Amino acid sequence: MDTSQTLIAKEVTDRLKNVLQEDVAVTMTFLSNGMWNSLSVGLIGLSLEINQLSVRSDISKRANKIRIDLPVGLSIQTEHGTLVFESVVTSVETSGSSCKILIRVPDKIEKMQRRAYIRVAVPNSMKVNVIFWHRGYDDDTEISPPVEKCWQGELVNISAGGLQILVSKEMSTCFKDCQLIGVQFTPYSYQKPIIAEAVIKHLSRLDGSEYISIGAEFIGLESSRTGRQNIKRIIKTVNYYGKRNPLSDKEILPLG
Repeated sequence: MDTSQTLIAKEVTDRLKNVLQEDVAVTMTFLSNGMWNSLSVGLIGLSLEINQLSVRSDISKRANKIRIDLPVGLSIQTEHGTLVFESVVTSVETSGSSCKILIRVPDKIEKMQRRAYIRVAVPNSMKVNVIFWHRGYDDDTEISPPVEKCWQGELVNISAGGLQILVSKEMSTCFKDCQLIGVQFTPYSYQKPIIAEAVIKHLSRLDGSEYISIGAEFIGLESSRTGRQNIKRIIKTVNYYGKRNPLSDKEILPLG
């Protein structure tokens, strides 16, 4: 069953009106100087007359990077699923310790059902290699990972929100929490590789093992058409793995 839905026209404004009445978590992502930034914001208003959605953020180094005409992606966590879309900043107003950001109401919104964000283990009968490297790529072009300074690990589990990679303990000094990495993996046979960026959320040594676990969250996927296509591909992968191995003896560690 498909776990995504595209909302258009009146469906978009109706859904935005609804989430304004809810207690929801909203993340805005954007590129600045070739690096992804993630910013927690709050929804504060919707004006259909000027086709603007307004959000508020605390003043911070990341918030200070917001500028007019900046492309942004928003991810809204609701009780029934996650809404993702891209837009552009039309106004930034700073007042005291917070700033009000106006963005254009999107033409369409992708709605991802909650189960797409439940991590599923890779089937025991499969081995999925992950190539990863520092930083990753910063545009929509389909490029290969750098030929130097790449590492390789094994995919343990995945969801639309992130993934867990098992690597040799010798790699423990190569990465750290909150570091941005690029990842590439082929989820199953006869598929094109998925290339994305992610932020490391934890590094942990597995007891009695020669391996460490890297837990990372995807970043920036909602900010472009290519990224949202990757979300849908990842969701299909989650469904594929879940059907073939709903219970796995591979350990699942928290991403936080």
